[in-house]
Amino acid sequence: MQSITFDWIDYLVFCTLLGVSLVIGLYFGFLSKQDTTNEYLYGGKKMGCLPVAVSLLSSFLSGITFLGLPTEIYLYGSTYLSAPIGAAITALVTIYIFLPVFFKLQLSCINEYLELRFSKSVRKLSSVAYLIGLLASTSLIIYVPALAFSQVTNYSIHVITPVLTIICITYTSMGGVKAVIWTDTFQFFFTVIGVVSVFGIGLNEEGGFSRVWSIASEGNRTRVFDMDPSLFKRTSFWAVQSAVIMGSVARFSIGQKYVQKFLSVPTEKDAVKAIVMMTVGWIGLIIVCMFTGLIMYVKYLDCDPHKAGFVERSDQTLVYFVMDVAGHIRGLPGIFLAGLVSSSLATMSACLNTFSGMLYDDFIDQWLPASNKRESRAANIMKFNVVLAGVLSISLVLVMEKLGTIFEMVYSVTSILDAPIFTLFTLGILIPWTGKKGALAGGLTTLIFMMWLVGGSQWHVMNKRIQYEQFPTSTDGCDASLNISITSNSTLLEPIDAEDEPFFMFRISVFYFTLIGSFLGITVGVVTSYLTKEIDTSTVNPDHISPFLHRFLPKKKYIEVHIDDIKSPSIKENGYFD
Repeated sequence: MQSITFDWIDYLVFCTLLGVSLVIGLYFGFLSKQDTTNEYLYGGKKMGCLPVAVSLLSSFLSGITFLGLPTEIYLYGSTYLSAPIGAAITALVTIYIFLPVFFKLQLSCINEYLELRFSKSVRKLSSVAYLIGLLASTSLIIYVPALAFSQVTNYSIHVITPVLTIICITYTSMGGVKAVIWTDTFQFFFTVIGVVSVFGIGLNEEGGFSRVWSIASEGNRTRVFDMDPSLFKRTSFWAVQSAVIMGSVARFSIGQKYVQKFLSVPTEKDAVKAIVMMTVGWIGLIIVCMFTGLIMYVKYLDCDPHKAGFVERSDQTLVYFVMDVAGHIRGLPGIFLAGLVSSSLATMSACLNTFSGMLYDDFIDQWLPASNKRESRAANIMKFNVVLAGVLSISLVLVMEKLGTIFEMVYSVTSILDAPIFTLFTLGILIPWTGKKGALAGGLTTLIFMMWLVGGSQWHVMNKRIQYEQFPTSTDGCDASLNISITSNSTLLEPIDAEDEPFFMFRISVFYFTLIGSFLGITVGVVTSYLTKEIDTSTVNPDHISPFLHRFLPKKKYIEVHIDDIKSPSIKENGYFD
């Protein structure tokens, strides 16, 4: 096996990045005011559009994207090149449906919306699911760069993971959202430099766009618009749109760590600008990542690194490619890996900050006694929450390393939480005739169904009863002098006995999981509210419903009252009569 490792320049670049991130956290922790929840969570609402947009982008595109997406294209073709369509739709949905509600309410925790709209029990349901999801995703996010870093160094994943986590815990807990946003901005440039540099070098080495696309076409990897409507086909145009739109809306449009950044700017227009800038960058970077996957295919057309034994996992193919094409340029591999780690730290810091705020708001705040030191005490508790989340994430890495392919695992595992969250907020913001009983029924149904669906499908995957057919790769061109042990070139799947064939629901493409679970939950929620006759749309606060639906709400009849009559029991708490 070809062994390529970092030299001292690569280590210097890598350590400089982590050092600067730590300094930023120390600066905002000691020299910038962070002793109130407003300052800690929202930076005093004085953040600029550009740093917020960059922070959103760097948090959204983690190392999972940069490491997993090129491998996805390499193994399964270019269908995912249609993802920018879903990205644009996600931005429109965020701006016109969800953002106006959250900006109007200015809530420190988005789950507080569910309490206002439905009940405290609905809020608790969402909070528990969200916190579990944050821990699982955080451990996966930090595992990915550790996996890459271990390949080019002599350090174990179990050593790398705690070091990266401790650095992230330090600047996140001390500096709050200001440190997160400014560190994300700094780290973003390392990410872009590394990803774009490797892309450019690889493209130049393989003869440019036209040659890469031509060879990829011959290998049947350039079919973008595969319109097969079957739910059982792993990757098609519809499967990609389902995964991108449903997953992105659940994580981005109504995700605490992103909404928290939306609200850190002064006005709603500023938030819209940040979302638009973020979306443009999102589309640009995923296109670069996907074309990098095609370049990898052309580079290893006759010698697949995984089959040849150069890498242990197919997810490590990109790191091998980087060292192969750019290893002779001193410092560039260090920049690339620094960028990969940067994107993961950015996402992880956002997760830790979100975990801290949500745990405090939903489970701790109500127990704190009123006092002059309440705000400073709350800020300290949230810093401790960050440490707690980091420690738990490190322990969960031991579980993550035993799971399957990163890209499929992300869409599978996260759907357990994406679907219930999408269900609850859709019932609240877009369906005014849903009540608390409907929301609880819909949310619980979705959560239980998704645990069954994901658990069952993953069990069959681990037992080789569900396999996804990859596009052909070869080892015919590998250098025989390397004396490597080459696995079979065949990509055909072994037939499964009829009695061992999984239940048809488990064979549905993982990219449809969130869509199916959400549809089931929303249906149950609406039907339950209808059967229990629990909701009267005239009692729904318009601020809790997306503005474009206000025209369908009953008109309120307002009356003029004197200030002395405000406390009268005949006046409704919300200030109007029906």
